[in-house]
Amino acid sequence: MRKLVLLLLIMLITGYKSFLLSQEDTFQWSIGEELTYKVKWAFVKLGTLKLQLKGTVNYNGIKLYHTRLFLDSNRLLFFVNMHNVY
Repeated sequence: MRKLVLLLLIMLITGYKSFLLSQEDTFQWSIGEELTYKVKWAFVKLGTLKLQLKGTVNYNGIKLYHTRLFLDSNRLLFFVNMHNVY
């Protein structure tokens, strides 16, 4: 019985993996889109990350995204002072 369950589990995992790999990547970013992440550790707010999409560039036939990342730490945490733009 255990061998049968193990065999079915292996077949399910490999079938699901091939299903995921066969799907076409249809996700597209939108220019001007912003993603904001609030970073927390347990109940302490550490800061925020904001990612902005500025535009796209074609480089040797590969679509690349021009992004800007804002990194801001919580001002109440006096021992961490990170307010950077990448």
